[in-house]
Amino acid sequence: MKRWLIVLFVLIVFIGTTVTLWLLREATPGPSSQYVDDILARAMGESWPMEIVAIVNPEWTDMESTDGSSQFHNMTVLGSTPVSTSDANALIQAMRDGIRVHDDGATAACWVPHHGLRLSAPDTVYEFVICFQCIRLFVYSENEQRRGARTTEVPRNAFNSIYEANGLRLAPGAYQ
Repeated sequence: MKRWLIVLFVLIVFIGTTVTLWLLREATPGPSSQYVDDILARAMGESWPMEIVAIVNPEWTDMESTDGSSQFHNMTVLGSTPVSTSDANALIQAMRDGIRVHDDGATAACWVPHHGLRLSAPDTVYEFVICFQCIRLFVYSENEQRRGARTTEVPRNAFNSIYEANGLRLAPGAYQ
């Protein structure tokens, strides 16, 4: 009987590890950190207009978007606001620091994003969907997912202080 339980335990651990590794592989396609850092560096150097977006997965809440219909990469928009150049530079620096610091490869597999960012470059718009619970982000341009990257909790406080200063709300239970 004990042998059977040990075999079952090992099998469960093996399946759990395999699924987790598969999810992490899917979460970060390609050499992402440098791609994301390059976008952020250009945005800061060229002072691209920035907007932050409070989002929630519509499957997890009955909260309505601010205008009743707004979506941000399949997430409901709870509010958004333009960001001043000084706040944008501080937020970009925090994001770059978060990406650079995260070097151990570990993330959770939750994907519960509540933070969004829109950078308007002269040639395209870059949109970031960020989950600070599993410390991952994805970058979109032209409505196509371009890359994902790992980050840390470092930028979360910068986002949340701008949200608070502009009266934006996070969904109840958001990882704050």
